[in-house]
Amino acid sequence: MGVAAVSAGATYLALKAPRGGCYLQMGTSVTSGIAERASITPAIVGERLGMLGINAALPGACAGQNLYPHMEFRSLYCLVDAITSRDWTLQEAETEPNKAQVARLKTADFATVTYLGLEYGTNDFRYSRPIGSSGDSTRETFKGGLNYSLHRLALAFPQLRLFLITPSWCTNFEDKDSDSHPNEIGAFSGSMSMRCTTSAPFIMSRASICGAHLA
Repeated sequence: MGVAAVSAGATYLALKAPRGGCYLQMGTSVTSGIAERASITPAIVGERLGMLGINAALPGACAGQNLYPHMEFRSLYCLVDAITSRDWTLQEAETEPNKAQVARLKTADFATVTYLGLEYGTNDFRYSRPIGSSGDSTRETFKGGLNYSLHRLALAFPQLRLFLITPSWCTNFEDKDSDSHPNEIGAFSGSMSMRCTTSAPFIMSRASICGAHLA
């Protein structure tokens, strides 16, 4: 399973891709539709890859443990547990309008998913979640949740080609510009890029996660 870093956004449900595969994107509200242009990115990415795409992102999601317990089941590591075990008990409690994204993940056949984009880090930053260490897999931290999820996905679906989508600009936990008021915990984008360099021979250069370069 290869891992690369790339910036992109999201898509619409497609259970069967025309060329025997599909592009699926998981992530935060950046993917699910906080910006209209970003919400169609997986559809665009899928089209350019010659396959259909799935937008399965959930607002407020983190890679590791969420600050808010009622959103914990949206965390990447919780979703990966559900995907690999087929036990969706926690996610089935999701309310509208997020039921659609959960349904997309439940009905998607990961054995036929060719490319999987993971757009995480924005909420981990915003909620001041701990970054963790490179070897961390505790799920309480950003790196831990990411490492845990990548490992489980690699074991369950060895055919997957993974893309780690680096975080974009956002406000921090005090609703201040993250460019001038960075999170003192550290750089989430750099942490994600480092995770890629230890797992694959290349990193795709970052564009705009909100779709600015997808015209």
